[in-house]
Amino acid sequence: MRLALRCISYFAVLLPIALGGCGRDSQDNFASSPAPNAATQANVATQTDAAPIKSAEQAFERGDLEAAEQVVRQLMLRQPDHQQARQLLVRINVRQSKFKEAAEILLTMAADEATKNELSDNDSNEIAFRMQAAELLFSTEPLEAIETLADAVKRAPDHLVARRLYAGMLNEQGFRFDANEQLRYLAARSILTLRELIALVNPMLTWVQFSEKPNIDDPQTVKQNGVLNVVAALRANGDVREARLVLERSELLTKRRHPAAVAMQGYLLVLNQDFDALRQWASEPSQSLRRYPAYWLAIGSLLEQQNDPSSVGCFYEALRREPGSMEAATALTQALTTQQKQTKADQLRDYQKSINESQALAYKMGSGGPPNPYLAREMGRVMKTLGRPVEAIAWQETVIQATAPTARQLAVLAKHKQQLLRHPNHWSLPPLETIAATVDLKLLERRLRELTRQSDPAETRVSRNPTSHPIPLRPRFVDIAKRSGITMRHFNRPERIEKEFRLFEALGSGVAALDYDLDGKVDLYLGQAGSDPPHGVSLHSNSLYRNLYDQTVVGNQSFIEVSKTAHCEDNQYTHGVTAGDWNQDGMIDLVVGNVGTNRILVNQGDGTFREIDDARLPENWNQASVTMAIGIADLTGDGLPDLCEVEYVDDPSVFNEIQYHPSGEPIKLPGPKHFRPANAKVCVHQSDGTVKRQTLGRPETDASTGLGLLITDLDGDRTNEVLVANDQNPNHLWKLNSSDQNPTWSEIAVQRGVAFGTGGKPMACMGVAAADFDGNGHVDLHITNFNGECSNLYLQQDNELFVDQAIAFGLDQATVPMVGFGTQAFDYDHNGSLDLVIANGHIEDLRQKGKPFRMPTQILARRDNHFHPIDVEGSDDYFQAEHLGRCVVTLDHNQDGRLDLAITDLVDDFVLLENQTESTGRAIMLELIGTKSERDAIGTRIELTAGRKRHVAWAQTGDGYLGKNEAVIHIGIHQADVIDKLVVDWPSGQRQVFTNIAPSRRMLVIENQSELWPR
Repeated sequence: MRLALRCISYFAVLLPIALGGCGRDSQDNFASSPAPNAATQANVATQTDAAPIKSAEQAFERGDLEAAEQVVRQLMLRQPDHQQARQLLVRINVRQSKFKEAAEILLTMAADEATKNELSDNDSNEIAFRMQAAELLFSTEPLEAIETLADAVKRAPDHLVARRLYAGMLNEQGFRFDANEQLRYLAARSILTLRELIALVNPMLTWVQFSEKPNIDDPQTVKQNGVLNVVAALRANGDVREARLVLERSELLTKRRHPAAVAMQGYLLVLNQDFDALRQWASEPSQSLRRYPAYWLAIGSLLEQQNDPSSVGCFYEALRREPGSMEAATALTQALTTQQKQTKADQLRDYQKSINESQALAYKMGSGGPPNPYLAREMGRVMKTLGRPVEAIAWQETVIQATAPTARQLAVLAKHKQQLLRHPNHWSLPPLETIAATVDLKLLERRLRELTRQSDPAETRVSRNPTSHPIPLRPRFVDIAKRSGITMRHFNRPERIEKEFRLFEALGSGVAALDYDLDGKVDLYLGQAGSDPPHGVSLHSNSLYRNLYDQTVVGNQSFIEVSKTAHCEDNQYTHGVTAGDWNQDGMIDLVVGNVGTNRILVNQGDGTFREIDDARLPENWNQASVTMAIGIADLTGDGLPDLCEVEYVDDPSVFNEIQYHPSGEPIKLPGPKHFRPANAKVCVHQSDGTVKRQTLGRPETDASTGLGLLITDLDGDRTNEVLVANDQNPNHLWKLNSSDQNPTWSEIAVQRGVAFGTGGKPMACMGVAAADFDGNGHVDLHITNFNGECSNLYLQQDNELFVDQAIAFGLDQATVPMVGFGTQAFDYDHNGSLDLVIANGHIEDLRQKGKPFRMPTQILARRDNHFHPIDVEGSDDYFQAEHLGRCVVTLDHNQDGRLDLAITDLVDDFVLLENQTESTGRAIMLELIGTKSERDAIGTRIELTAGRKRHVAWAQTGDGYLGKNEAVIHIGIHQADVIDKLVVDWPSGQRQVFTNIAPSRRMLVIENQSELWPR
């Protein structure tokens, strides 16, 4: 029998009601517990009634429920309101699992109590009966149970036990906003549990803890856990399609138009990026929905799509009602930025950081272990910053109650809360107040009425870029690494392991594609690990493979390993590698990012490299770090290349070995949140050849867990931005403020819309691919994430804001099951549309829990406005097998005009996948050489028109994951016979225009030269 509420166990409260306890013994407890005022009621019974009651109770005790019920009902025919008889009938119904019938009797008793007496205290029989009835109803009629308690709380607002039970039931069914309203009331008048406080900090997360993804096709699972809890769990993990489906199926909620469910339905339409359905949803009457933040988020998103300034008022309403909603804060910041209210957006950005800090502290507080007074004080500080003083006190109360329940400080804190209740206006939210003053409530109300009248979604349809794409061919890729002479297998420690990794041991190493000897053929520099960092020496060095491909020689072994003779060996623990012209001499140099000391290797031009002199490097250069991605580009606009280093954590404990229980099970497997985060750094190249190292942002506010990197000109202002994809923390986007001797950068990811994923929460981001996916001429971003999370597809709008459209483009179905690492955008079949490749593989072997470990590498072909997984042909089984894929870079190893793929694996062999796809058309490859701009010309924008179709691309670096693509811009032009126009916008401000170009396989573009040079 499922009588008990899980929430009851969270409340250390003995209810003064006949139901007594909860759990498998609830029937017996109910049977044996005395009813309220039982003695008084017994005196009312007549002597004539005593014998039947005694007879019925005896029958009940011996288990003869039928006889007991017969006696009781005969007695109640004579006296319907006989209290002892009704109480015994309740017990009989409970024993028979007739909970609804028992509840109806209790509600009748409660109504009788209400007519007899006015409520005088919080222990009234009426409220007790209603609470008993609600508990009985909850297992079969949860909404009716909640309504019963809502009525009880309305009748007795100060009955804290009833209100707490009410909050628990609401949470159990997923009505998180309604529950939080009750918890905020309780926080001011009692001591909350840690879990209740965490619920206030994370208002959009599920209350029920799911050990695995809920099965939406199992009605019992959905009912038992609550529809809205299942919706929240799916939504939090990016499964917003399924979240929408399970809610729309709900006979209990959506089809009965429960306002909380209908409001959430609107927000799920936003998350599913279905704005046609959202407009139809918004045309329905909305008055009952307006108390819910989800309603305001949905309406605000719809207005934002229509460039309506009233969206600010909607997002403000959502945040005012649920001040811990990161989703609302993010949407409001973006709306303010769109409307060029930058000062207010900046104020709200600090508010967002405080929300993020509160959620990080809540995560630590809820991760187990004894209550931590220091963290409680820190949470109190953050809550005060957010203008939530009652919760600031509540966190301290809860920890003191758990650690020193007799401390006098509890009384002091309680008194302080009472003072706050008497003077509620003493505390305020400055950022929200200044925004509220700008909200035109009359205009907002008028817009809401207009939306309600818009029954035809076609009238207000948001225009897209309808792009027709030729049907993609089935790709053909063949692994030629071994037969070409590349025989490298990755080591993630001295003796490679496949489970129970230290943090850095699951992340892999990168590969850089470069022409180091200027023979026109692309070479490969492969990272290796296998040491015991930070100071260990690996038996396996990084490797440089020189490309000697000769298409005239059949079966040519085209690569030879030359790292020793080229003086570019490295026996540390390498993650990221990159290439670029560091000293602007026309030769491509190498940079190695290590768990240890990073290295800049300068190309000597004679086939060898030399490590840069220590005298030119910063004093702290040799300090051990956990460097992930690295990129060479001009970041200050002075025409000199700089270096960006993305670090994962800054904590020496990351090198500690895994600790194990005596049973052999690991005590704890480390995650990024277990260590002190790190700041990304920029090494600014000075005019005298020295390097000045700067930290991006402040260590106390801008440190994070960086994995991915992209450097290019995202907004077209001829200055490169730095995007850092962070693991389980908001992404960062760094914009140059000034380019003087001490350049500074601002972090603008929130304002531009790339900080968070679906629903405004941080994702476990890893790889980055950048391209113009929607054809509007702006850089867009594809970012890979952890399994259970959809990839992001941030499409940049004309106002420089990014909108995640991954679900609208079908990426969720392909990517949610995967742990995605390296990714690239490329046109594998030259049909003129950009496709995606993603290397997948888990970071831990959880097969015993039913989760895949090795995963397939995916090619997602673009057709119209969707990406579709596509089967790959080939003479080997690489794409039919599963891997622990990490870095992916693109290159044309054999100069046939088709992009090949180089992919590293965590523990297996490196693969070089030769593109043998039968092309549907032509392509052009452009090599760039800057003269006034730095030589690699990172940030250069290419616009090409061919066959009446425009193609836009950018020179970029750091893209993918831990590696560097061959420095060419590859554009498929399908069946076009001529390139009508080629426009090159260099970072220096120079523009070159070329017309009527006969497409050659590869062409060289030199800044300020009027000719294109075929290669």
